[in-house]
Amino acid sequence: MLEEELRRLEAAPLERLRWRVLKHFGVLPGSRQARALRDRECVRCGLHMVLDQRAREHSGSAEVNPAFDMEIFARRKERAGK
Repeated sequence: MLEEELRRLEAAPLERLRWRVLKHFGVLPGSRQARALRDRECVRCGLHMVLDQRAREHSGSAEVNPAFDMEIFARRKERAGK
């Protein structure tokens, strides 16, 4: 039975992609958020994950968005908490 289920999952690329996207964002598959995730949103997230990975590999660093400014983010986060 286990091997049968594993073969079924191996043959279901969208389900595997959904798992990777949910795992990336720390969302449980049975949660309300997971059930609300449409297939096209899942594919779009997966495509962005691929682009992010390529950018990391190309740049040789973990930073994906060079326009992101951590200082500005920290200030805005601090203001939002007040």
